[in-house]
Amino acid sequence: MQRKIKLTFIRSFARALIISAFSIFCFAQDAGSKFNKRHSWIKFGKYKLSINEKLTYAVSWNSVILGDAALEARDLKNIGGRKAYNAFLRIEIKPFLRSLFDLNAAFESLFDEESKASFEFKSKIKQNGQTKEELIIFNPVEQTYELRSSGEVTKGSTARDAQDILAALYGIRSLALKPGDIYYLKVHSGDTSYPLTIKVLRKEKIKIRLGEFNCFIIETSLEGNSKELGLSGKMLIWVADDKRRLPCYFKLDSQIGLIIAELESAAASRGIECKKTKRIKL
Repeated sequence: MQRKIKLTFIRSFARALIISAFSIFCFAQDAGSKFNKRHSWIKFGKYKLSINEKLTYAVSWNSVILGDAALEARDLKNIGGRKAYNAFLRIEIKPFLRSLFDLNAAFESLFDEESKASFEFKSKIKQNGQTKEELIIFNPVEQTYELRSSGEVTKGSTARDAQDILAALYGIRSLALKPGDIYYLKVHSGDTSYPLTIKVLRKEKIKIRLGEFNCFIIETSLEGNSKELGLSGKMLIWVADDKRRLPCYFKLDSQIGLIIAELESAAASRGIECKKTKRIKL
């Protein structure tokens, strides 16, 4: 009798184990093919973006050197069966200047290699003694997003192939630029998508700390309530006319004055874990 009970228990346990394993396998298959179902992925850009790249900038405000910024791209990741870039941006103000301009920020973006559409965007901004953290999860196939901020979850729809601000910057670098070109993107921040207009104004040789570069001057402007993104006007970007498409110089007209970022170094980040740009833990 005891042996019969034991055999029954073993069979039941084995059956449950097989069912659980099958369920896990089916779930994994479904998750792995999440973005592989029928969907028309539009190719965005001509140039392949660099990975394992770290760019550092000197940041100034109204001619005062405030701190530095690091823009970094690391190995491609697999997101639901799609190849995705993993990009980071860190901005840090020098401690002795924080009474003048108190801001430290870290951003991380995962976006599709082909379409540059966003999969995920994390931000952590410390300003004037307050910290704001956000996580946005995008579904480019369903054209939806989920925003997690301050313990609250907001869901909604996005424009097709919507990009976060970091993905948009890398997307611009991938374009086959020429003077007179105009591009229109949808940049998503918080719970809103903003129309972003990109104009290639002209070519110009620029001399910066890193050397001389032949650049395209690109003007970007946001429509709608762009104040939520901290922009009150237009931003100019000097992008090098080469395969790397290095963003050499930024000039931003913000609500608080003129902000400039100048490229100081461009190096490979393979095997280097930058402490100041660790993955954001939300």
